[in-house]
Amino acid sequence: MVINPHDVDFATTPTPEQIEQMLSEQNIRMINANGEKHGTITTRIDDKDNFEKNIIYPTSHVFDFEGIIYDYFDGIDDLEHRRIRFVGDPVERIREDYLRIRRYFR
Repeated sequence: MVINPHDVDFATTPTPEQIEQMLSEQNIRMINANGEKHGTITTRIDDKDNFEKNIIYPTSHVFDFEGIIYDYFDGIDDLEHRRIRFVGDPVERIREDYLRIRRYFR
């Protein structure tokens, strides 16, 4: 299955302020700085904890710059079987962020 992504999420150790400073120093401007308000650029230390926060299993895998894939929740298997599941308790995940139900159906 080949899918062209519409966005890419990065997990980094620098703080949002440090990222903004680094981008500014390289003359790269932030197109959507609203992510800070939504916590979308908050750093989490543990990779698995980071991906537990994702809405569904197929988006809960990552690869590093060496091409190693980390698939903590069998998201690749879900993609191959065209299956969508919430990470953790679906009711709890939706209560945390009501927009998740919209993203689920999208």
